[in-house]
Amino acid sequence: MIKKRYILAGTGNRGLYMYARPLCCDDELTEYAELVGLFDTSRARMEFVRKELGREPEFPCETDFDTLASKVDFDGVIVAAKDSAHAELIKKALSCGKRVFCEKPVCTNETEVREILRAEKESAGEVFVTHNMRYSPAFSEIRKKIAEGIVGRLIYVEFNDFLDRRHGADYFRRWHGVKGNSGGLAVHKASHHYDILNYIVESFGDTLYATGASSFYGKNGPFRGERCSTCHHAAECEFYADIFNSEKKEGLYRNAEEETGYFRDGCLFREEIDAEDNFHSVFTYQNGVKAVFTLSAFCPFEGYRAVFEGTEGRLEYNTVGQADWAPGTAQTPGISESAGKSLRFFSVREGIRDIPIPKAEGGHGGADPALRKDFFINSWTQEERSPQTATLMEGCQAVLMGAAVNISIRENRVVDVQGLLTE
Repeated sequence: MIKKRYILAGTGNRGLYMYARPLCCDDELTEYAELVGLFDTSRARMEFVRKELGREPEFPCETDFDTLASKVDFDGVIVAAKDSAHAELIKKALSCGKRVFCEKPVCTNETEVREILRAEKESAGEVFVTHNMRYSPAFSEIRKKIAEGIVGRLIYVEFNDFLDRRHGADYFRRWHGVKGNSGGLAVHKASHHYDILNYIVESFGDTLYATGASSFYGKNGPFRGERCSTCHHAAECEFYADIFNSEKKEGLYRNAEEETGYFRDGCLFREEIDAEDNFHSVFTYQNGVKAVFTLSAFCPFEGYRAVFEGTEGRLEYNTVGQADWAPGTAQTPGISESAGKSLRFFSVREGIRDIPIPKAEGGHGGADPALRKDFFINSWTQEERSPQTATLMEGCQAVLMGAAVNISIRENRVVDVQGLLTE
C-alpha cells in the first residue's frame, strides 16, 4: 500500500497523544501513514507539538485550514478539534474529496448531522468516527456473546455511566460544560455509549424520552472564581486542581491561552455552565429492544453497569474504579479496595458463571491502539470494512440520541429520533 498522508486538525492533548505521536513514532503505523501538516486555531499549540515530535522544520502549521490544504498533498484529515468545529472541518475535507477520521462526537446537534451526511453524499470522500469503545476488549466480548445468542432473544438493555469527581469535574472545567461547544454530555460523552449500544443491539434509536439537570456543578457551587490557578478559594475548595503540573502540560495548555482565550482550569461553578451533569433516558430501538441509559458526573466512584436481558438470561458487566489520571484530589476513601471489573452471565437454566474479559495494552483499555490500526491500516488494505469501524451514519446516529436527550429535556416530550434526520 502507498503510504497515506494526513493533516491533523486539532493539536490538543488528544490530537498529540492519540494521533500525532503514534503516526510519527509507531513503527507499524509509519509504514502505512505519514503526518504532513497541522491545523489549529493556536499557533503556539502547534509549535509545541512540532517540538515534542522533533519535527520542527518539517510540518507546515496553519491557523487557516484552507491555506494548509492548498499547501500540502494529503489523502486524509484527522479531526481532533473542539466538538463544535467538527462539522465545518468535515465539510471542508469532503469538499476536497478526502477521507476523514473524526473524533467522537462527529458533530454536536441534529442540524449538523443533516449537513455532514449531505456533504458526504455529494463527495468522493468518506468519513469514519473514532468510537473506540467498539474496540474495547470487554465490549467486543459482550457483542460476540450477544451475537452468539447467549441471552437468547435480546429484550432489554441498560447502561449506567458513573463519572467520579475527578473525571466528571474535568469536563466542566473545560469548554465541554457549555452546550454550544459540545452538545452537553449527552452528546460529547454519551455518544460513546449510545454508539456501543447501537452496535451491540444492531439497531438505531426509535423513540426517546429524557429528564436531566445541572444539579451539582455550575450555579450550584458554594463559591466561584474564574479559574483554579488564580482562585481565592483554592485552599478551601475540594475540587481545586493543578492543571499545569508538569513542563509538558504547561507547554500544551498555557502557551495557547493568549491566542485562544481558552484555559483548561476554569471554575467548575462558573455561571455559564449549562450542560446537564446528570440525565436519564428511556428509549426504544427500531428492532423493538427497550433501553435505558443514565449518566451522572459527580459519583463517588468511576465505572459502568451494563445489562443485557434476554429470553435465556442476563449478561451483566460491572466496573468500579477511580480516575487517577484526571486532575484534582477528590477521592472516596477505600475505593481502591472495591476496584475491579466483572462480566457475569445469569442463565435461567445453568445458573451463574463469570466470563473472562480479554486483556489488551494501551489507552482506553487497549481500544486506542486497535482503533489506530483499523483506521490507518485495515481501512485502506482490507476489501471489506470491519464492523468495528464506525461509519459517518453510525457516528451520526449516536449524536442523534444525544440530541434527542437535549430536545426531550428542553421540551419535556418524547422525541422521534429518526425524524431528526429530516426536520
